[in-house]
Amino acid sequence: MRAYCDHCNYPLFTCVCSALEPLSIPLNLYILQHSKEASHAKNTAKLIALTNQRTKIIANDDLHSINALMQRLLPTNSAILYPSDNSEALEDHQHTLSTRLKNLVVIDGSWRQAFGIMQQHTWLNTLPSFHFNHAPKSKYAIRHTKMEAGLSTLEATAYALECIYGIDSSPLYKLQSAMQSHWRGPIHHRRSLAKD
Repeated sequence: MRAYCDHCNYPLFTCVCSALEPLSIPLNLYILQHSKEASHAKNTAKLIALTNQRTKIIANDDLHSINALMQRLLPTNSAILYPSDNSEALEDHQHTLSTRLKNLVVIDGSWRQAFGIMQQHTWLNTLPSFHFNHAPKSKYAIRHTKMEAGLSTLEATAYALECIYGIDSSPLYKLQSAMQSHWRGPIHHRRSLAKD
């Protein structure tokens, strides 16, 4: 039977606690996680939750928690990271968001899964939505994707915090790097990263 770390909940041989640094964030972060992501070994959402206590991961099929979240977020100062026809560039709203935003929703899943979550929980479409115009290139190499500009959930969250608050998100990137360094999966599961 595989032994797990009591703190990070990774197998002991892939424990990331040595790379763990606390990160103070000035808002409540809600990660809506597709049910198939919860048990995925390469998932980065749980890394975000390890760094601070203001992150809550909610499964998209946990309807009780989703409904409670809806009551909490509407009509408060909340927003969602999701590129849509009505979304605006996050980089253009730094001042407004940094002074007013209280809750940020991030979807954890593939693009197809994220679209499904938005269709499943239509109230999410009433939140102001934001996309990135100048996101950094992904350094998340252990998961294959056809989206050249796609970021991991951790990278998207880190960049959003940097844009809105100027936060040093290096503790998040450090954790992702530590998790990747333990990965020994097949090479065809890896992603080809664009060169700078």
